[in-house]
Amino acid sequence: MDRPAEAGRTPIPPRGLPSGVLTAGPACAVCFDLDLTLVEYDPDPEGMFREACERAGLAGDERGDLREAFVEGVRSNARSFEGDPFLAAARDLVADFDLPVAPERFSAAVKRAELAAMVVPPGVPETLAAVAAAHPVAVVTGGYGPVQRRKLRRTGLLCYADVVVTSTDVRAHKPDTALLRAALGALSRASGRGGDDATTAPADALVVGDSVEGDLEPALELGLDAVLVGARDPRAACSLDGPADLPRLLDCPRIRPPVQFGSVRIPTTFTRGGRPGSMAKQPHILAEQGDVTDLALVPGDPGRVERIAGHCENVEEVAQNREYRLVNAEYEGRELTICSTGIGCPSAAIAVEELSRIGVETFLRVGTTGALQSGIEIGDMVVATGAAKNEGTSKRYEAAEYPAVPDYDVLSALVDGAEANGEDVHVGPIASDDAFYAETDAYVEDWEEAGILSVEMEAATIFTLARRKDLRAGAICTVDGNLVEGTQKGETDAEELPEKARDNVERAIDISLTAAARL
Repeated sequence: MDRPAEAGRTPIPPRGLPSGVLTAGPACAVCFDLDLTLVEYDPDPEGMFREACERAGLAGDERGDLREAFVEGVRSNARSFEGDPFLAAARDLVADFDLPVAPERFSAAVKRAELAAMVVPPGVPETLAAVAAAHPVAVVTGGYGPVQRRKLRRTGLLCYADVVVTSTDVRAHKPDTALLRAALGALSRASGRGGDDATTAPADALVVGDSVEGDLEPALELGLDAVLVGARDPRAACSLDGPADLPRLLDCPRIRPPVQFGSVRIPTTFTRGGRPGSMAKQPHILAEQGDVTDLALVPGDPGRVERIAGHCENVEEVAQNREYRLVNAEYEGRELTICSTGIGCPSAAIAVEELSRIGVETFLRVGTTGALQSGIEIGDMVVATGAAKNEGTSKRYEAAEYPAVPDYDVLSALVDGAEANGEDVHVGPIASDDAFYAETDAYVEDWEEAGILSVEMEAATIFTLARRKDLRAGAICTVDGNLVEGTQKGETDAEELPEKARDNVERAIDISLTAAARL
């Protein structure tokens, strides 16, 4: 039965195909915009900025002067494609208005407010899943790449995209056709139909977006069909009322119906790239979507969770099972999660896997470590620039030759956090090992000669998993012994950690929380 045209809508002709029959020829690529196409925002931009000011501890922006200056600053800095435009704009704003807040904290508050305001209308994930079941899918979005990708991860929509292209990736802003050309080229190469400079043939692509200037006109310039979302233009193939109307896209003749084999239908809620779908409750940490924040401090020791929480406000225990103790808290307006990982890479991998499935995007390890260089004293702190894979877990995910390194922004935040707290830290490579009592003299000498600062038991796997999942991670560890000088934790004290190490764990916690507030 033909679908009647509704008032104010451009009719989409029905496919005119029996259920389960595929359209002839290869499936066209479908390129989706992100903001106001797949997601909406509540509150509006003004409300988001007010919330960011509150998160950063600033008084309300009654006249809108701060927001106007900040938005223009982001736009201006984004044109250079040099670094983080949010942070650059925050630095200018703090200086120009003499605001009593660190630029890093304000920039982070703005990003968190925008992420928290995202709303995915009902039907959007199901529509994406149905399209992705039969078509190559790209998300082509303007804006700062790391933030746009965080939006896709946060909403769970990333798993439906074969390719994501942002303005940062191609150093161009919409309406430049470079974004669409890059996405189509990547899809073409992935399909084996083109070389390094190939683009998908114009007849093989459909663009779906909310902007006449940013989405429709670049599509038309490349000879592509376009569907407008929340806008009207006679040049568009059709128009939808808004993101909530996206399911009507499945009636477009360019979209192939979901595949059927006999009476068995392929589920449209599948996930791409081998990413497991979220579960009602993760089996080891006993938490689910909505129970955690986007950033987690991950000590090994469950007892250290309480110590970290003692530096925070609004502490709420979420779950405790086996070695995994999980709480939420707030530090200087920054909402965060604290979850212990237990000892060693296998249990740390479980924590990262399950936390990432339910929304954590940034991991800060706060641990202890044994020094491998003379002159590094008990109680000193080490910020890792990488971790040698002297363990087995990371190698189940990838070859040992792949580097286990922290995210640059997290590494920088830890170093800056130490400086802000007046602390000296050692910055350099560490090693992650599986066998605490198998560290022979030859082992220690080899690592000392290689310039490895210290050895611990979790960082390599945390870094590896974060990189592979396009997440962020870093690590700061307090020295509890020096293997070169022959001291090891527990040898000279009834407690597990020497007194100086126990005391200085608190200082490492302060650094990690300062870093968290800036991320």
